[in-house]
Formats: sequence, structure tokens, C-alpha cells
Amino acid sequence: MVTVKLCSKASGKPIRDVKVLVSFTSVGRGWLEEWTDSSGGADFDTDPGDAVVYVHGSPIWKGHLSGRVVVCV
Repeated sequence: MVTVKLCSKASGKPIRDVKVLVSFTSVGRGWLEEWTDSSGGADFDTDPGDAVVYVHGSPIWKGHLSGRVVVCV
């Protein structure tokens, strides 16, 4: 399992109720979507891997997705 946690750059507070899309860069991995919860976390039931994270259709993070990644937007 991997988790993407979103927070506001301006306030540092969690961003909830936002759809997060993870697109894996390796062939055959595809993409997954989840909504952030009240703490700003979106949990993905998948193995770690290289990925791009999108919010509102824009890429906000790129790298090796493993464990928990916090992204402030």
C-alpha cells in the first residue's frame, strides 16, 4: 500500500475530498484513482513504483512512490 497526502502550501492544512490519480511509468502498471480523506490522505492498494501523481488533471509530483508521500499544493 502507498499513501499520497495532500496539504495546502499556504496553510499547511490537509486537503480533503480531492481525487488523486497515480499513473505508473512502467509498462503494464496503468493508473489508479482515490479520493483524499479528512486527513488529506489517499490510500492506494498497490505495490511501490515509479509514478506521476495528478490532481485536477495536472502533474504535482513525480518519482518513486513508496510508503507515504506528502505533497503540498
